[in-house]
Amino acid sequence: MTVLQSAEQPDALFEFTNGIAVDRRLARQEARVQKAWMHGLTGTGLIEAAEGQAVEAILDEAVAAIEAGTFAWTARDEDIHMHLERYVTDRLGEIGKRMHLGRSRNDLIATTLRLYIADRMRDLHRQVGPVIAALAAQARATIGIIVPGLTHLQHGQPVRLGHVLLGHAWDFADDLTRLEQAAHYALETMPLGGAALAGSPLALDYIQMAAELGFAAPCRNSYSAVGNRDFILNALNACALLAVHLGRLSEDCIYWSATPVGLLELSPAWSTGSSIMPNKRNPDVPELTRGKAAHILAAQVDGHMLLRTVATSYGSDLHELKQVFLRAADQAEACLKVWPPFIGESVFSGKAADRLLHRGHVLATEIADALTSTGAPFRDAYKAVKTLVELAEAEGCQVHQLELDDVNRALDALGIQPFAGYVFTPELAVERRNGPGGTARARMEEALDALGY
Repeated sequence: MTVLQSAEQPDALFEFTNGIAVDRRLARQEARVQKAWMHGLTGTGLIEAAEGQAVEAILDEAVAAIEAGTFAWTARDEDIHMHLERYVTDRLGEIGKRMHLGRSRNDLIATTLRLYIADRMRDLHRQVGPVIAALAAQARATIGIIVPGLTHLQHGQPVRLGHVLLGHAWDFADDLTRLEQAAHYALETMPLGGAALAGSPLALDYIQMAAELGFAAPCRNSYSAVGNRDFILNALNACALLAVHLGRLSEDCIYWSATPVGLLELSPAWSTGSSIMPNKRNPDVPELTRGKAAHILAAQVDGHMLLRTVATSYGSDLHELKQVFLRAADQAEACLKVWPPFIGESVFSGKAADRLLHRGHVLATEIADALTSTGAPFRDAYKAVKTLVELAEAEGCQVHQLELDDVNRALDALGIQPFAGYVFTPELAVERRNGPGGTARARMEEALDALGY
């Protein structure tokens, strides 16, 4: 527990040790914890019920002042706990001096932080939903557009554009689960009652207190409770995976909007032009998201590095974790706000998709599969189609555009049964992939229903 500073100590020390810039954002959750403790004290008669009600009213007043920007902050009060205690004491006198009975700033901040983390995780959870909805809406709108599916950024096989968009949507759906789990994990046990490190001597109703604050159970080990910050790392992990998915979606959108590709037409409302070149628009949202995702991932590493060196129980460097988490959550929230309109107002070009389908021999695998249906082993079919691709390259066409006679002469030379016909299209190819999670229209429609957006 931090020792209260005396008036003789220099302002520079208070400026270095205070955390008000961060703590003020925890005011609402801190007031909830202070009220719950007051209910515990009044429940045992240590404080009169009327006094407890008066404290609650002043705490509400303080939170309102903080949110209105009229609260008087001072570096010498150091943290949100001391500011609220001073505020109550200035207005109610002796009661304010008694409200800290049996507790410590150590168990207060640990409890407040758990509430705050849970609230922010659920805020992010609510903001991920519209991103999924925007991706699902575009998937429906583009279900008829077929594009080359990529591995290594090389054209592979044809897929529906909506299938690719739904791949991103399912990743974000997994983020919903992780964010909710992080909120739940933060509220598993209540540190309040752990006091400085050895527990409180007061026989309060900690089970009721935990229930009031939304915790599953009261403190299970006072020594661990005041110093445990695993719930912050867990939240940072959830944010980091969300950042990875935002970054990968950004990469795809940047690629799709690149001039040589031209698949995604940027919305003028959600992109900017060049200061000198009037002919271009820049993918600001995905590029900045890609940058902000790096900050979120850095915060995850920062959090683990901070916590790994703190000895068990409490240390002042735990305060640094607050700003690390806020940095990650704020950056994630900023990204999530702009992605639904960015995706929703972007236009995908069917004409560009058709052009892209005629590069990279995207039906080569389809032709190899067809050869296996005539009895050829797949490895032999693979080698045969590789030869056909080389032939198509020499003739300046795509492999599925070769003349039947040219194809069959090449197959005959390889000892493979010739085709009776030679018709391969991207539309037929995507419809043939009709298994679970496949590219056929029926499977995509099922996936949209299962996604629920």
